Amino acid sequence: LTQQSGFTLLIVDLDKFRQIIEGIGIPEGDEILRTVARRLSTSVKRNDTLARLTADIFGVVLQNLSHGETIEHIVGRILQILRQPYFVAGSPLQLHASIGIALFPSDGSDAPTLLRHAELAVDK
Repeated sequence: LTQQSGFTLLIVDLDKFRQIIEGIGIPEGDEILRTVARRLSTSVKRNDTLARLTADIFGVVLQNLSHGETIEHIVGRILQILRQPYFVAGSPLQLHASIGIALFPSDGSDAPTLLRHAELAVDK
């Protein structure tokens, strides 16, 4: 996918994160979420927007892609950085994430439609 104009919305869902928190505890889960946010912020450009939407879902708005960069490349980079181990009490923990993509304006021209499209894509 290439971004012709407009922007791209990514929904990043941390797979089975609620079950992980049940096993490790809320304080440790919060620390992992802070690490996820830091990792996401380093994997996108400064003019992109990152937000935590729910307990285990982040939204990323990608503005202008760099020349030759594709959405698949960015998604691959995000997934790779999120797969790196997290450490809880000195023990490594592996997370997996799913990402849904919505393109403005082809997938929707308003925020609710774009969010719905990206959420449906993340569930596939």
